[in-house]
Amino acid sequence: MERAERELIRALAEPEWRAQVLKSLGRLNDALAAYNATIEQFPADVVAHTGRAEVLKTLGRLDEALAAYDATIEHFPADAVARTGDVVKTLGRLDEALAAYEAKIEQFPKDVFARTGRADVLKTLGRLDDALVAYEVTIKHFPGAVVARNGHADVLKTLGRLHEALAAYEATIDEFPADVMARSGRADVLKMLGRLDEALVAYKATIDEFPADVVARTGRADVLKTLGRLDEALATYEATIQEFPTNIVARTGRADVLRMLGRLDEARAVYEDTVRQYPREMLPRSGLASILMQLGLFGEAYATLEAGGAAAAEWFQRRWWATLALRTGELSQAKAIFMNGATMCPFAEDRTKFQSGVAVVLLREGDVRRAAKELTARREPADALGRATRNLVLANALAEDGAFAAAKEHLEAASSLRITKVIDLRDRLSRRYGLDGDPPDRSTELDERIFDAQIDLLAA
Repeated sequence: MERAERELIRALAEPEWRAQVLKSLGRLNDALAAYNATIEQFPADVVAHTGRAEVLKTLGRLDEALAAYDATIEHFPADAVARTGDVVKTLGRLDEALAAYEAKIEQFPKDVFARTGRADVLKTLGRLDDALVAYEVTIKHFPGAVVARNGHADVLKTLGRLHEALAAYEATIDEFPADVMARSGRADVLKMLGRLDEALVAYKATIDEFPADVVARTGRADVLKTLGRLDEALATYEATIQEFPTNIVARTGRADVLRMLGRLDEARAVYEDTVRQYPREMLPRSGLASILMQLGLFGEAYATLEAGGAAAAEWFQRRWWATLALRTGELSQAKAIFMNGATMCPFAEDRTKFQSGVAVVLLREGDVRRAAKELTARREPADALGRATRNLVLANALAEDGAFAAAKEHLEAASSLRITKVIDLRDRLSRRYGLDGDPPDRSTELDERIFDAQIDLLAA
């Protein structure tokens, strides 16, 4: 432990303050012990009770956290903090969480946290327009509520309105320069826009100023991974895990880099351990499914993708089911799932992947003109990876139909995103159709590698 940390904790002799400092330092088990000691000494201290429940939630001990919140509400019915929908939201009981937030707003109409919590549940349910309105109303009445501002920007990002989201984050940073969520959010949007070098700089600046911000750390590692700088990405994830051992994004990110490095057994072990500890989270489940797919264990991959609960998780899961169906040659099943998502999914980034999925299936069926029409009739994706995927699949369809000049234009457009998966598929398509000046490679092996690479991009 750093000397400054030891002196700070020692200086805060009061157990409650000690517990809060330990929690802020990420020493959650020590914080839990300190809250327990405070409650034993001061059983009427409501802050200690809610603090203990919060630590249990952060540790992933959700059933215990919910019981702790319920007990606090029972003994301290006027406490606004305990009357939260956070835990039931985390448990995936979204309708119950929404009702809890609305009841809290009715009782405490000036509680901005309840209002932002309600908006976040609406977003998680896929009710994005309702969520946007809820955030806007909150900002109107509480213009200094930075959480609402960041939530509003995040919904814009989820809707694919990336330039509006970027402007919203930058306006928040101008007014609240110390807000780390806006800084990390801005870097996330830069990443989605394909401005990767700018995103790296933004993440690094955020980490330098806010070294305890795990979102910026994992975001920077993800950009390094995307750029193919795998050893740097792995080191960054591992350093993050050392400081934040319970962070799911860092753990799954590390496993994904191990998978990309070909260290499949290690990656699988990390994913399986994370799924055991966090069974409700879709991120490690999807990663484990990708490993099982790579190993040809398709039945186990299907079984891994159990019900996710939240709307975003359900659409995420459906997309994975469709890619699994593609892998196993079940084209009609994949097509039905992709077509449903292409029109019904409320999440812009996922919806564009469903649309590209429809085109991939049509290409596989030999209906190249309909595949091209499926993509050109749709609105262009806002995020850089979605645009690159669309351009590559469209180039495939156009080249197969003999429109080589147009296909080459789309390959060049995709090449602006310097991602290893994108560049690899571009090169394979160039070889397949002789767009690089060499004779076309019409081998079945290359066709299968192109198909596999398209599936990888759909699942990215």
